[in-house]
Amino acid sequence: MRFRHSLIRSVIVALLAGVVLAGCGTGNSNPYPISTPLPLPTYTITFLAHTPGDTPAGDTVILNILDEVTGLTLNPTSYSMKQVDTNLWQTALDFPRNALVNYRYSLTSGEIEAASGPGMVDYRTYYASGNNQVEDSVAHWLGTDFHGTTGRILGLVRDGVSGLAIPGLMVDAGGMRTQTASDGSYLLSGVPTGKQTLVAFDMDGNYRPFIQEAIVADGQDTPANLLLSPAPHVTISFHLYVPKSETPAGAQIRLDGNLLSMGNTFEPGAASTMVEPARAPLMTVLNDGTYIASLSLPVGTYVRYKFTLGDGFWNAERDSQGRLVLHDMIVPEHDTIVENGVLTWRSGKGGPVTFNAVTPPSTPASDKLFIQFSPFQGIWMRPIPMWMIGPQQWTYTLESPLEWPGPVAYRYCRNGMCGLADDLATAGDQATGRQFQVSSTPQSVVDTVLGWTDWPDTSSAVVPAPSAAVRSGLRFGVMFSPTLWSPPYDPTLADLGFLDTLRLSEFDPSVSRNGFPQPAVVSGRERSRPGNPLPAGTGFSAPVGYRLSTGKPARDWNSAGARADRRRAVGIDVGLVGYRAARRCLVGCVLQRLLEPSVHLRGHRPAERRGRVGDRPIGDFPGHAGQSANAGGH
Repeated sequence: MRFRHSLIRSVIVALLAGVVLAGCGTGNSNPYPISTPLPLPTYTITFLAHTPGDTPAGDTVILNILDEVTGLTLNPTSYSMKQVDTNLWQTALDFPRNALVNYRYSLTSGEIEAASGPGMVDYRTYYASGNNQVEDSVAHWLGTDFHGTTGRILGLVRDGVSGLAIPGLMVDAGGMRTQTASDGSYLLSGVPTGKQTLVAFDMDGNYRPFIQEAIVADGQDTPANLLLSPAPHVTISFHLYVPKSETPAGAQIRLDGNLLSMGNTFEPGAASTMVEPARAPLMTVLNDGTYIASLSLPVGTYVRYKFTLGDGFWNAERDSQGRLVLHDMIVPEHDTIVENGVLTWRSGKGGPVTFNAVTPPSTPASDKLFIQFSPFQGIWMRPIPMWMIGPQQWTYTLESPLEWPGPVAYRYCRNGMCGLADDLATAGDQATGRQFQVSSTPQSVVDTVLGWTDWPDTSSAVVPAPSAAVRSGLRFGVMFSPTLWSPPYDPTLADLGFLDTLRLSEFDPSVSRNGFPQPAVVSGRERSRPGNPLPAGTGFSAPVGYRLSTGKPARDWNSAGARADRRRAVGIDVGLVGYRAARRCLVGCVLQRLLEPSVHLRGHRPAERRGRVGDRPIGDFPGHAGQSANAGGH
């Protein structure tokens, strides 16, 4: 049943990909005063793919190079591979230097590769650090059983200059991925045995990616401790010309890209899209009608990006043939202004549709209204921010894609929380939504939202607030839920920071769930507490807390060793030097682990490791069998 559901969704996504005219346009016929960029230097990568023995005879293996900015399956570039031996296929492609290549394998009959579990491989990652060969093994094809064996890859990742642990790094092997915890540790379980390519990278490019081979043995642990080099930053200013006749007044133009700071979440969402529209940088309009956005980017990083009135799929820039456009660059060693021009927002068919929405008076003034589209039943895409034109009045103009054979559903929600904070008329995950039909001429739709899910109408009620004196020692705060969090996390952390001060509180074993203490974040009067200094300009105090883990007995929490070490909990006792560091630590130290289904807390005792993490020992994992990863790396 799970396979059938996945197959149906794959077919629908394939239809989406067909609608948008797959392929990246270059936009060579440019009417703006912009010189044509020089081709980027490239490396040749040879791909070798070992396929399972039950691969159907007569099928050809396809190498799919995925587009993480538009959507993994919405704009792929596919290459047929050549069979060079029994169950061995090969092809060679050129990629820009330093590119992080996202790819996966499929068959001409439509089957997509799967990992050792039942789900398909979202993407593999390879780092183009030279003219190299990558050797992959397809565990099995979606819809077939996995008959192989598995092992684990685990280790610690540290800064090659400071020696400190690096939290929040992405680690990928065999189409499986994880993030490093607060102490720099990572674990990949269920990795198919044999030769695998291990890639570790920072989602914002703050460290040079690391790549090496790893040999995974059946039921064994393969230790791989990694050192990554930090990358210096420069300021890149993107200056943009736009087609004024097609760009609505007051429209918000965003810069979507393959980095975390450019909206990429690195986790496939609806219809395989990776970029969260509200996270992508907003561009600023200049007096001459052009736009600009300045970003701090790491030197040498390969960046893919596009300009959009929505996200990487809806309202993204097009070339003269209506194809999606992707720009790329390798970040230079000095501050630079990059000139770009949008040829058109339209794909050439269908008139633009303008949505005008009026929200109820009870809607908080700080709220933002989002619109969400569903071109096929059951496929709701990522919500897109609308443009405010007045109190309780919002608008959004859809320019592309408009090549839909039937009605397109849409709905409104508050602050991007579609499915939770919905318009009452279209509430819930199974909502059919409102509908519009594409026309050859422009059209305008006017909707009135009468109310919101779980948000009472208090516009006519006046409730006098009782007077109350602030109690001495009053503390207030929030509790992180152990249930699934939805990215992006940054806005939530920023909102908590604005409460005054954010810190991870010490955990009280008496307040527990199933015998395990619960994480708490306390804000308010904490900065005045002795021994809890606040680094200048952060909005955060130095966090104190416990490492999250799974499956440990509750007695470990209350052991003498854990009690003695509670105030110095390993993993979250780093000092913060700015909001970026605070954000990174909190995301890496807390939220990433909250994504696991059954998360508990334990005291992390120094005796459990040797070597150093910051001012504490760190080293190889003792007692781990299996073959070590190769010592070399790039």
